[in-house]
Amino acid sequence: MSNWNDFNDAEQQQSFDLIPRNTAAKLRMSIKPGGFDDPSQGWTGGWASQSFETGAVYLACEGVVLEGPFAKRKIWWNVGLHSPKGPT
Repeated sequence: MSNWNDFNDAEQQQSFDLIPRNTAAKLRMSIKPGGFDDPSQGWTGGWASQSFETGAVYLACEGVVLEGPFAKRKIWWNVGLHSPKGPT
């Protein structure tokens, strides 16, 4: 029986090279619920997230590449909805 932390016989790891700039890729996008609601802004259902540090409100998005050489890769990004610093 081998130890859980003995990786000497582990399979070759996948490459984690960056997806090149300007690469078009078909994604399946999902939004991670953040639990923040502000009905006066139209943000209901708990989809928005609010930063504890800055107070910014955003949508936390995840995309999974569906096809091509980068299939099954995941990418993450935020879509800003509001910032206490102003509209910019």
